[in-house]
Amino acid sequence: MKIVEASNSVLALGAHQYFILQDDAGNEIAQLNGFVIGSDGVPSSTGLVGTLQVRTDYVMNSKDSIAQKVVLEGSDEYIQKVWDAGKLCGVEINNRNYTYNAFDTAGGHNSNAAFTTLAKCMGVAVNDLTPWHTTPGLNDTILDQNVIAYLRAISGFADPNGTTTPGVGSGGEHTGGSAGSMPGGSSGSYTPSPGTGAVGGGYWHPISAHLESPAPYDLPTESQTTPVTIIGVSDITAVA
Repeated sequence: MKIVEASNSVLALGAHQYFILQDDAGNEIAQLNGFVIGSDGVPSSTGLVGTLQVRTDYVMNSKDSIAQKVVLEGSDEYIQKVWDAGKLCGVEINNRNYTYNAFDTAGGHNSNAAFTTLAKCMGVAVNDLTPWHTTPGLNDTILDQNVIAYLRAISGFADPNGTTTPGVGSGGEHTGGSAGSMPGGSSGSYTPSPGTGAVGGGYWHPISAHLESPAPYDLPTESQTTPVTIIGVSDITAVA
């Protein structure tokens, strides 16, 4: 399998970057996107007001992408672990209920900042695929590095250079709260921030309950999803 970075044009001037999971033949399996969720609960790549969420149940029309780049290839088992690390970080972003900030003027809580954070979680490069478009939030990381390291370790994958991802047992205790804090400590216990933590549905369970589990939270497997077009939204598809 492989992980691909893609970019779709937003209102002609901007660009929305996201990740695609593909099989060896290049067929799309799933996506990871940061979206703004408006008061109607519907994700958008062009909205200005709402909450930032990482979703797998809504996807961009990748056939309309203006640029794509393969950033990681490997065995199905390895790539799935890397992808799962991205999903875990998406859950943590969602738990924090960040107010969406489209123009990156107050902390980079927008779709491209989510993309950058997911890249750091998966250990892949952050590429500006469309330098001729504006990409506010690109290269802004939402989660602290110690949080990212812990979630990567939970997913159990190695860095691309072959070293084991550090973090388990040394991350201290995540105390929760709207932004969360992770003071140093040796217990390695982890209590996630409050909130549903849904990435396409499901609920964030305490990490300690899933140290031996291959599925850290409830999600439909990618192979069980079926694309369904949302009426009135041209560039986003719901996955039922």
